[in-house]
Parts: sequence; C-alpha cells; structure tokens
Amino acid sequence: MVEPSASIETRTERKRRQVVDAATECFLEHGYERTSMDTVARAAGVSKQTVYHHFDTKADLLRHVVTSVIETAGADADAPIANLAESDDVERDLRAYARAQLRFVIQPAPMRLRRLIVAEARQFPELAELYFELGPRSAIDQLAVVVERLDEREILRVPDPARAAADLNWLVLSDALNRAMLLGSDEPLSEHQIRTRSEHAIATFLAAYQRRR
Repeated sequence: MVEPSASIETRTERKRRQVVDAATECFLEHGYERTSMDTVARAAGVSKQTVYHHFDTKADLLRHVVTSVIETAGADADAPIANLAESDDVERDLRAYARAQLRFVIQPAPMRLRRLIVAEARQFPELAELYFELGPRSAIDQLAVVVERLDEREILRVPDPARAAADLNWLVLSDALNRAMLLGSDEPLSEHQIRTRSEHAIATFLAAYQRRR
C-alpha cells in the first residue's frame, strides 16, 4: 500500500514537471517578456495558484527552465566522456564524443535557450552565469580532466589541459553553433553533417595534440 505522503509527493512532483515543461515551451517560443504566469498556467493545464505554489516569481521559473534544459541536453551530450580517459582507441572515442555533442547540443531547445539567455543577459546576468557554468564551463572542465589523463598515458601531449579542452570544444561546435545562433535555424544537423564535422574536428585536434611515436 502506498503511503499517503508518498502519493502526495508524487502528485506534487508531477505538477511541478508539468509547469516546468509548459514554461519551457512558452519561454523558448515567445521569450521572457511575452510569457506570463497566466500563459504558463494555461499551457500546463493548472491554475495560476499552482504555478506560484512551486515558483515564487517568473524569474525563478525561468531559472528552473534553464537548469532543466541544460541538464537534459548535457546528460546525452556528455555521456561519451566517461569512457575517454581510459580509451583503447582514442580517435574512435573522440569522434563518438564529437558526434554526441553535435547531435544533442545543436537542437531546437538548447539553441532557443541560448538565444533567450543572450537576449535577457542584461536583465538577468545571474542566469547567463548559471548557463555558462552548467553548460560550456562544465563541458570544458570535464574534458580537461580527460585530456590531462590522456597526457599522463602519453597518448596526447597537453601542456595546458584547460586550453586543449577549450580547443576541442570549439573545434567541434563552433561553426554549427554560430550558424544556429546567428541564422536562427532550429534544424538539427543531418547525420552526414555530424559525421563529416566530427571527423574534421578530431583530425585537427589530434594533429595539434597527439604524441608522435
């Protein structure tokens, strides 16, 4: 038999998720200023009181949307990092990492969120900082640990792991990210584009950092 408190908690979590999901769609489609708490409540199919029960302000709700979108995209994009440090085929696994980054970062929700953060950075500088810390900074920090380990294994020659990690991140994402941001395209890359871009990025990275036997 389910305890009453557990049942209430489950319903509460479900309502909260409904609100965050609806707010994500509203903010990314209409922007911050044109999204009201009434709009979110209607989209979520709940009362405005329910929205305010979970989130004190619209800014607080946006903060949770930012965290949710980044965590969802990041979990898929960063999964291949786990095997890189002890990889027995670094080129293969770097390519897998690059493909995952292109496949999951260059998607409508992360790209719309990035545009929203840029648009609202003056009003909410703390959100821009949160996005940077949870997104690009976190990805580069994880990569720095990996490339440092590959240097220890004498596979790469990496005088500055943080710099090498930033180079790898930018080689993989730069062109696709600039196109998506500046041209406003929400179209994901094709598998052919993902493959060719990832192969070029990793070949360039290894040309700079791979140890010569």
